[in-house]
Amino acid sequence: QCKCKPRSRPATYFAFALGSDTAAIDGMPIDNIVRRWLPDTIMRHAHLGRPRNEQASLILGIINHHTYLLAYTLLPHETRDTIVYGFFYDGAALETMFKKVLDDKTLLPPSLTHGLTNAEIMSLAIVSRRYNATIFLQGWNCCSKGRKPEVLRGTFADDSLPPGFGRLFIRADVRPAIANQLIIGGLPSSRLEYLIGLLLLASALAIVAVMQLRRANDLARLRAEFVASVSHELRTPLAQIRLFIETLRLGRAGSEQQREWALGNIDRETSRLAHLVENVLHFASSDRGGKTRLAEPHVTDVGAELQQIIDAFEPLAASRRAHIVTTIPTGIRASLRRDAFRQVMLNLLDNAIKYGPKGQTVRVLLSLNTVHGDCARVRITVADEGPGVPSSEREAVWKPFYRGSSTGVRAAGGSGIGLPIVREIVTQHGGRAWIDETESGGASFVIELPALRAGDGEAAETGVTPLAGTTV
Repeated sequence: QCKCKPRSRPATYFAFALGSDTAAIDGMPIDNIVRRWLPDTIMRHAHLGRPRNEQASLILGIINHHTYLLAYTLLPHETRDTIVYGFFYDGAALETMFKKVLDDKTLLPPSLTHGLTNAEIMSLAIVSRRYNATIFLQGWNCCSKGRKPEVLRGTFADDSLPPGFGRLFIRADVRPAIANQLIIGGLPSSRLEYLIGLLLLASALAIVAVMQLRRANDLARLRAEFVASVSHELRTPLAQIRLFIETLRLGRAGSEQQREWALGNIDRETSRLAHLVENVLHFASSDRGGKTRLAEPHVTDVGAELQQIIDAFEPLAASRRAHIVTTIPTGIRASLRRDAFRQVMLNLLDNAIKYGPKGQTVRVLLSLNTVHGDCARVRITVADEGPGVPSSEREAVWKPFYRGSSTGVRAAGGSGIGLPIVREIVTQHGGRAWIDETESGGASFVIELPALRAGDGEAAETGVTPLAGTTV
């Protein structure tokens, strides 16, 4: 005794207790695949909180190349079970029903339509975004079923139905030959509307020009600050290198241990200088011509590559008495451009060391996450114990020249191009980068990159054996 009143009679009705794996069927029988799909799909759909207040919800499914529209509602029962009532429409019944709805009522007065039906006036497409399939098509000549209609003219309108209505995507278009007939009385004789439109357009262009001038001034100021910051960043390691070279030249390092210490400091400052120059060159080439062209990717053991980068960064971390604790599993592989990946990790490590307190512990975590079925993502997290990044600035810090609003961050210096380079390189690898907050209040910089599929040599998730935490 279904309480629903469908517009067209469905082919099949069903009912079952929520949680049961069998359903009572009335009407046209359904095959076993659909019968098994039915309880499981409704169970997962109902656990998302739909439907409510005895309202019916729709689920669209495509099984074995057959389209089904499923409507159901949940009703309590005297046995304290929740009973699911609903019905099916198959593909043929769906098309018939949609045509009935389209031609049910006229959308415009007869004086405008001149006896034309809705189907003759407009084109309509109903698309399932989940399956990327068109389930109803009326009047489109530019595409075929199974593809989202592409329209060159600007007369169409789009809409998306909520989850309770199957997340359907609707596109409607007034046919160009009919559109000219829908203007009552033809074009207006007065030019007042045209002059008002021209005035509004001129005002809009003036506002845009003022905004562009202000933006140009802000950009010039940011570039001047950038040049000053880079000059300062370059002068510091150069002064250190010159100091230690003079110490060695004058023979002030009397013992072998002192000479090794001076050479270690020269190597450390040279690495810092090379890292800064790489950032500036990458940013300059990107600023001139859009995205920087990177080298060809290679299959890489991410854990081994990451450990080498951390080992090379050790002298810079030691200069601020920082400890790097790593959790790096073995066997995680990805297609990487190694030089670009090294630049990303050096920027993140340098950012953590620079803006965190002296003597802090920086944690680097490598993991393999599986999302959307078989799609695996390599996740690398660099967490510091610094002041953190306010939630209002977590997106702005990825923009060029932005270095935060707090006094401590600005006092630490920096060029403001490290994080933009990180996001650009990660994006070119098909990944993403963002900032989380750590339990200790610091900042946690996270990047995700596509991992190799199992057939391409990617280690299965069960085969990854994490190493014990290692302190560098």
